[in-house]
Amino acid sequence: MLTTDLEAAGHEVPVIDLVDEALEDSEGGDELMLAGAGVRGASCVMAATANDERNLNLCGLAHRTFRVPMVIAGVGLLGGVTSWARLRDSGVVKMTWNDMVPAILGGL
Repeated sequence: MLTTDLEAAGHEVPVIDLVDEALEDSEGGDELMLAGAGVRGASCVMAATANDERNLNLCGLAHRTFRVPMVIAGVGLLGGVTSWARLRDSGVVKMTWNDMVPAILGGL
């Protein structure tokens, strides 16, 4: 698992369980949730809920509001296969798991 590998390499990896998250699905609530998780100053945020739109919104908020340089959203594809999208100022770049892991580790 990515979090285990990052923690083993000495990186702090806060995980937010949205199932237990009391805040409603809103930009204001999400901003408070991200701030409480310590996103300010983070080098990377990854959103991997079952809701593609929420993943993209969380990553966009982390990038715009908290200036997180690398944000990656999980997005579903046909057949239940997960793909990944990296949001940048210039747009969205599709990534595979094999592309994503080196990008995260190289950016930390």
